[in-house]
Amino acid sequence: LMGSFRGGDFTHTSDVPGVGLFRSTDGGDSWTRVGPDVGDVPVITECEGVLFAASDGGLLRSEDKGATWDNVHAGDFLGVACYQDQVLTVGYDDLFRSQDGGDTWSEWFTGLESVQGHTRQMPQVAISADGQVAYVALPTGGLFRRPL
Repeated sequence: LMGSFRGGDFTHTSDVPGVGLFRSTDGGDSWTRVGPDVGDVPVITECEGVLFAASDGGLLRSEDKGATWDNVHAGDFLGVACYQDQVLTVGYDDLFRSQDGGDTWSEWFTGLESVQGHTRQMPQVAISADGQVAYVALPTGGLFRRPL
């Protein structure tokens, strides 16, 4: 799988998005565009055999190795992380959590503990290797952590 992103600084304001989500079944010799009509797909991750892709058209989920995709959460997302059934997705200044593999979502920014001030990077989200702690980096607020 491969996602495309418009590139450059994340604050780039060009009206030209990336060109979507692609899948190769022959080791990269050829590529086919798959999934919903989205432009930017900056992050793809996998948990328990399920793929998640952050995109400017929502959070996408595939349960068949990327052959087909469902949009499971509307929004403009730049990052996604998962651990078992826990899924986190982040946009420019918001964070959402699913505890059931992406079937239902809740806003999860409230209650984050700031670890460091201002960061200069694209929003990112991660989950510790043991699945106990979430980390979120937002350029407007810094680095945050929160127990899962």
